[in-house]
Amino acid sequence: MKTSFRISLALTFALTGADAALAADTGKPYLALVGDLVGAVKSPEIMKEQCGEKFRGSRKDNDKLFKEWSTRHAKTLAAVDVQIERANDRLRRQAGSAKLPPSPATSVTRAHLDRVFGAMTDDDAREYCAQFPKVLEQKDREFDGEIARLLADVEAADREQTAREAPQKK
Repeated sequence: MKTSFRISLALTFALTGADAALAADTGKPYLALVGDLVGAVKSPEIMKEQCGEKFRGSRKDNDKLFKEWSTRHAKTLAAVDVQIERANDRLRRQAGSAKLPPSPATSVTRAHLDRVFGAMTDDDAREYCAQFPKVLEQKDREFDGEIARLLADVEAADREQTAREAPQKK
């Protein structure tokens, strides 16, 4: 049974991790900060994919909007990808021989958004997907402020974690 709820712009932003300001917290552990960064930065791509699957007619327009958005933020997105890969490497080392998804650092965000999207009625999903351009506009406003600070926090936590992981000289 699908859950019906009104998809407001505020709810769309909450579902896509659009409020990076809430995520910036230097007291969090490295992997928690990476999770916040993934939610803040990768959610538009996940949203684009979800909406393109469900509403194929929107795919071309959303792909174009997403490509333009990702081009505008290419430098920051590349730095985020570096941190995601570093987190993935850490998670793989911690997991040992356990089987992990291709990108364990992004899998939780993707699974959460897929669960929420899958529970929506068709009308709610249509309304959610109609918000895609506004989500990108909101992300544009966040990239120079909140997301840049969150990325800086992740990079600092990564340096601290790397120093703790380095073999101690005796």
